[in-house]
Amino acid sequence: MGCKTETITDVHDLTVNALIRLTVDKTGKLIYILSVNEYMPTLGQVVGHLGPPEFFEAWDMPRDVLQVNGDNSDYYVANVYYPKQGMALDVSAESRDIGFIKPDMRINGIHYFEPGELLTYFAARYGCVGRTDEAENSCRKDIAKYFHAWIGFGSIHAILVPPGQGKTFNRLTHLYSKSRTSSREAARSTSQ
Repeated sequence: MGCKTETITDVHDLTVNALIRLTVDKTGKLIYILSVNEYMPTLGQVVGHLGPPEFFEAWDMPRDVLQVNGDNSDYYVANVYYPKQGMALDVSAESRDIGFIKPDMRINGIHYFEPGELLTYFAARYGCVGRTDEAENSCRKDIAKYFHAWIGFGSIHAILVPPGQGKTFNRLTHLYSKSRTSSREAARSTSQ
């Protein structure tokens, strides 16, 4: 028996106001929770309550990288991490905020995992079928390359994702997604 992921939403069409995703490993232990709802706090509120995060990452992605409905504005992704507390935050940012992390930015999603290091988070979020040495080594390299120690609110370095790289810009998700897809395909072929 492998691990299992279950997603529960408040709506069954394209409009979702709240979502929770639970991942349980093969021993039955809950290893990951994602919580999303429309009433999330701001980053400043979280930092005021928990203190400064340990790490952040920021990506400036041209819309053609994500191929989103012909909108030509950039998509800005900023995430902050509290690995010792077992929490990561997806931060909502406007294209005008590229290069900044501000206290008034709204949290889009909260990820909960077993407290540890950044690798613990990625293993819980993407490693449902098991961590391969290749994926773990790739994660370590990407953490060293793209993640920065928290420096406070204000101007930060956002990594520009070149046009045409598609969703493979981030090997962290690419390698784990590839291994999960292979497992799903294997499961489909055995069930037919």
